[in-house]
Amino acid sequence: MTYHTTCRNSSDFIEAYKQARNLSELIKQNVNGNVYPYSIFYVYYEMYVTMVNQVAINLSVCIFAVFIVSFVLLNFNFMSSVITTTTVLMITVNMLGMMYLLDININLSLW
Repeated sequence: MTYHTTCRNSSDFIEAYKQARNLSELIKQNVNGNVYPYSIFYVYYEMYVTMVNQVAINLSVCIFAVFIVSFVLLNFNFMSSVITTTTVLMITVNMLGMMYLLDININLSLW
C-alpha cells in the first residue's frame, strides 16, 4: 500500500495519478494478478490523462467522414472533396488557434 502527499491543484492531481499508474504497472510485473491505483480523486482526473488522444482521434474521424460524405455527394470528384476537407480542416485549426489565444481550455467537467 502506498500514499502520496497532499495535492493542491489540478496539475498535482494529474501528476499523482500518472505516478500511481506507473507504480501499479511496476507492481503488476512482480505480482501475478491485477493491480489498480485507486483514490477518490482519480475518477475525476483520469479524463485529463486520456483527453488529448481522444480529441485527436475524434477530430481525425470527423475529417475523414467529411471527406467520404463530400466525395459521395460531389459525384466521386476527388479534387472537390480534397478542397472541401481542407477547408473544414483549416476552419478547425483556426478555431483551436483562437481557443489558445483567448485562453479557452477544453474542459470535460460541467461544474
